[in-house]
Amino acid sequence: MDSRNAAARLLAEILAAGFTLDGFIRVLRVDPTADTAVLPPSSGLWRIPPHGQSY
Repeated sequence: MDSRNAAARLLAEILAAGFTLDGFIRVLRVDPTADTAVLPPSSGLWRIPPHGQSY
C-alpha cells in the first residue's frame, strides 16, 4: 500500500469512528508523558475505537 492510500484509509477510519481530525489529535495528546512512553511493537493493523470507547 502506498503512503497516499494509507493516509486516506487512516483518515477514513478516524472519521468513521466519529472523530474530527483535530479531535483525534487532541485525544492522542491528552497525557504528554504517555507520548514518550516506549510502546511494544505492533503485531497487526491498528483499530481506532469509536469516540468515547477504548479497547
